[in-house]
Amino acid sequence: MRKFLAESPRVLHHAPRTSSDYLAVLRSMIKQGVFGESRRSYWKFMLEAATKYRHAFDRAVMLAIMGHHFQTLTSIVCEPDSQ
Repeated sequence: MRKFLAESPRVLHHAPRTSSDYLAVLRSMIKQGVFGESRRSYWKFMLEAATKYRHAFDRAVMLAIMGHHFQTLTSIVCEPDSQ
């Protein structure tokens, strides 16, 4: 992940951020950073992304949200059948 963020291109012109972008970050911080089981890893990743990979911080947030979704789906799919 670090290599991906380090090598991601620096964009000169960002699309304007919308209120839904800020809400997504806020929801991610609450769901993953406050109530999530992996909150320590989440904050470590976000701090590193904000300091070392500022140019790719938006991608880091997106990847953290996507990773959370994949973990949730995997746990649902891998649940044993309760019959």
